[in-house]
Amino acid sequence: IVEAQRLIGDVALTVGDAEVVCDSAWRYPTGRFRLMGRVEAVDGTAVLTGDRLELVPDSGIGRMTGRVVRLVDSSDPSVPRTLTTERTTYDFRSGIARFSDGGVVTTETERIESRSGLYDQDAGAMEFNGEVVMTVDTVDIRSETVRYRPDDKLLDLPAPAEGLHPGGGIGCSEGRWSMQSETGWIVG
Repeated sequence: IVEAQRLIGDVALTVGDAEVVCDSAWRYPTGRFRLMGRVEAVDGTAVLTGDRLELVPDSGIGRMTGRVVRLVDSSDPSVPRTLTTERTTYDFRSGIARFSDGGVVTTETERIESRSGLYDQDAGAMEFNGEVVMTVDTVDIRSETVRYRPDDKLLDLPAPAEGLHPGGGIGCSEGRWSMQSETGWIVG
């Protein structure tokens, strides 16, 4: 039998600058928490929601799981960006979310699917790995790895990629492209 303290009804705690609320939780003697039922973590402009959060407050690391786990980043309130997955690990100290069982990032003009990825809220950078299918504005990209800086509209393509645009298409072994200035370089 594991000794733990059961917390029931409107549980709230802080992790760094973030506030986490849920319906109930277990607090273990090691300091680890298991938060359950309508879990919501608000970390600055990011809101992470799911069914269950395994949290180690000393490290600032939490693993959110659920039928639908969402991370909504409203750094730019006019363009909220949403990561939807079933499982994500979130570092409350660095603002970095990682997913490895498939995920989709969306805005009004973006849709990016991949098997795994990293979302760095503070740096405004994302990396997608494994069967990446990306639509940003009128550009479609397919690759195994894509790095994207949405604020700069900058794509890094460190792996072979195919790109389609209403003006045509291109294949490359690697490249960098600014969708803002429509300039960059490609190899192969």
